[in-house]
Amino acid sequence: MKPRERHIAIAAGMLIAVALEILVGFSTFAETGSSRALESWVIAATTLAVTATGGAGLLLFRMSVRHGRLEADRLVAAEMEHAARLAEVGRLSAAIAHEIHNPLQGVNGYLALLERETGDAEKRRAHTAAIRAALQKIEKLTKDVLDAANPSPPRRVTVSPGDLLHSVEKALEQDPRFVNIRFVTEIEGGVSPIFVDASAIERILLNLTLNARESLGGRGEIRLCARRAGAERVEVEVRDDGPGVSAEMKQKLFEPFRSGRGSTGLGLWICNNLARANGGSIRYEDAPRGARFIITIPVT
Repeated sequence: MKPRERHIAIAAGMLIAVALEILVGFSTFAETGSSRALESWVIAATTLAVTATGGAGLLLFRMSVRHGRLEADRLVAAEMEHAARLAEVGRLSAAIAHEIHNPLQGVNGYLALLERETGDAEKRRAHTAAIRAALQKIEKLTKDVLDAANPSPPRRVTVSPGDLLHSVEKALEQDPRFVNIRFVTEIEGGVSPIFVDASAIERILLNLTLNARESLGGRGEIRLCARRAGAERVEVEVRDDGPGVSAEMKQKLFEPFRSGRGSTGLGLWICNNLARANGGSIRYEDAPRGARFIITIPVT
């Protein structure tokens, strides 16, 4: 039985009980000729019972109405979220079709060239390499989409933001792509531990540092910072001293398939989804020189 129906049934039962009590009491008066004092006492008790029952019934009715409103609000919110997800799926599907269509056209063209190039081994190798590159792009795209569509449930642990930054810095310092990148790590004193999926936050940080390296052209400085953001939140920042983000791209940074570097354009979109799955958010801000991405994470 739903709460609303249960409340109505209880109130109806209480009213029936009071009505029976009134009938029994007054029928007793008629049969036994009770004294006036007893009659007054029974009338007072009956009046009190009726008042209490009416008050309880009114309270249950108000509770039922409030529950009904909350349930209606929940259903409306769920419908709106469902509609928003369907709209996002529609946009994403159209973008995926477009992104896959282009390299497939290239594969088809290079296959036609391979059919004609029967004697030149060098040209055949070049065409084969181009086909392989196009197929690898499709493979990378489908992997990113699958990862975003079927994320693993967060495995939350309590971890220090400083430990996460040092772990990322240590991993990238061994990467030959970062040989000309200088890392600066700044950890504010008293930063609280955070309760998150550590691997998800590290993935966000790795993606942001890779983007920063590409923006710098492989040479420059990347700052990794952690600081308090009030009593209940922590901010983790990745900042570079590169050219920053163009005004045109700023409004579309976290949309899927938005990239100015020829990648799939899903990196920041996935980062945004990972941050939200951990109860946080990610935003972009212009730095005095370069770009800064800030992840806000709740302490609990």
